Amino acid sequence: MKPVLDITGYWAQNVIFHADYEEEGIVFVSDGTGFLFWNNLFVETIDYFRWSLDDDKISMTGVKQFTFREDKLSEVKLSKVNVKDVEVKRVKRKNLNDEEVDAIEFSESLTMFSDSRYGFVRKDVWEIDHYRNLKELILNASVTNDVGT
Repeated sequence: MKPVLDITGYWAQNVIFHADYEEEGIVFVSDGTGFLFWNNLFVETIDYFRWSLDDDKISMTGVKQFTFREDKLSEVKLSKVNVKDVEVKRVKRKNLNDEEVDAIEFSESLTMFSDSRYGFVRKDVWEIDHYRNLKELILNASVTNDVGT
């Protein structure tokens, strides 16, 4: 029997690629939720999704997308993440310091702009203050374009 692939955790492209002032990453939580994120100095976008893994193929269905401008929530809308049966594998890659790190690779890009490889950062993203502070918002916000209510 083939072991189940463990991809839970926080994975980021800047672990294995030079990223200047941008970061792109993906988080898989063991409860079957997760999020893709992209940020720079002024804007952060978080796509919250539900995921499942079947025979090393991942499916992700978007729930909500949050956009923050200068650290203030500016928009909440339906996420367009829609990934079906994309092969994923866990591999070893060299990081920016030429050290071997865990990474995950997808058989195709998950977003229009991203590469398909992410290096491992940590198992629990909620231990990071920034994401711990956003956890309640991410998990409980209703989908609306009106962020003032």
